[in-house]
Amino acid sequence: MSFKKFRDIVYGTESEFGLRELIFHQVCFLSALALSFGILLALNLRDLDLIVAILITQIVLTLSYWLSRVMRLFLVGWILFSITTYALIVSNYFLNAGIDGTTNIISVLILAILFATSRSKLHWIWTSTHGLVFSALLFYELNFGKASISTYPNAEARYVDHVFSYLLVLAFMYFIFRLIRVAYEKQQEKVIEQSKDLEEKQAELEKSNTELIKVLSIIAHDVRNPLASIQSFLELNADESLTKDEQKEINASLLHMVQNTSHMLDDMVNWSKIQISGTSTSFNTVSLSSWLNKTVDHLRGIAQAKGVLLNEDYNGRTKLYCDPILMTVIIRNLIQNAVKFTPPGKNVELRVIEEKQELIFEIDDRGIGIPIENQKHLFSGQASIQSGTQNETGSGFGLMIVKEYVEAHQGSIEVLSKPKEGSLFKIHIPRQ
Repeated sequence: MSFKKFRDIVYGTESEFGLRELIFHQVCFLSALALSFGILLALNLRDLDLIVAILITQIVLTLSYWLSRVMRLFLVGWILFSITTYALIVSNYFLNAGIDGTTNIISVLILAILFATSRSKLHWIWTSTHGLVFSALLFYELNFGKASISTYPNAEARYVDHVFSYLLVLAFMYFIFRLIRVAYEKQQEKVIEQSKDLEEKQAELEKSNTELIKVLSIIAHDVRNPLASIQSFLELNADESLTKDEQKEINASLLHMVQNTSHMLDDMVNWSKIQISGTSTSFNTVSLSSWLNKTVDHLRGIAQAKGVLLNEDYNGRTKLYCDPILMTVIIRNLIQNAVKFTPPGKNVELRVIEEKQELIFEIDDRGIGIPIENQKHLFSGQASIQSGTQNETGSGFGLMIVKEYVEAHQGSIEVLSKPKEGSLFKIHIPRQ
């Protein structure tokens, strides 16, 4: 059996007892053990009264230990111990040479033990009690002499008693303050760990807050254009000069636009849950048609409402290992931006080029292009915000998210743009 295991059995563990209880168990156990050497000293002095006093004290200490350690009645054991200690002080005073004996040394140890095993608000009581007890003993000796006080038989016995008592007090002081110090250091370690946990949680909270801002920004970005298109259809529909066939066609387009926007919002809600909860991305091998067809269909309605023609060229049966939700966000952002910066009557092209190791998604427009000074900050979220051809506004946050999600696919993004000539965005996504 290891010493640590033996110590845990004798004193108890931190999970079972508090610091006061652990110190109390150690004091009771070691005191009872140390008093065995006191009996040997008393036998050497041939002091029968001292032997009886030590034996009684050992029994009481053992009982106090048993009540607290085994029966879990710490308060009962501690009260019994406290009464016994003062009885020991008085007995030792009269049986061991009064003021010339070791009572002064032992009383300091007892006071330290009482301080260590009681609440701080009780310390003034023990200090006052000690002062009163010693004052009473000294007053007795001063007024009545040493007639009832046993003395040492010789100088050697006095020397041995003082040395033994001093070493005993020294050892107990070491154990008591070591326990307190170790407990303090463990508490400090816990505080440091809790501080680290708090910092980590704060970092997670800040990350979640950042993700939430991203979510709200993307939702606002993706919803703004469909709502503008729906508004345009409603304004057209309110024109009384339209024929019934034209109104019917507008109503059909409006219904189609609302349905597509509803599907888009469902996708965005699912994606938002993933972002806010921190759930990992979901990569699978899927065909392009399973996610791209619906996205293009929705975006075509937005482009049509502005008078922009959206053309697509891709094979829907082509498979790609990707997260469909993230890829939808990428393509939707880029096409919406292309439509926003393309004047009515012009085209926006979506092409998917199949290479052996990758797919290249190209979004090509003939719009107003990107100023050269903005191109190097385009994906940082720090580029100057441009208004669309019909004064559409944006946050500049979308392209930063696009780059982040492209990189999540181990891909890359590049842009070729000339002011007043248009822009070409190329997304390279590995097939596997």
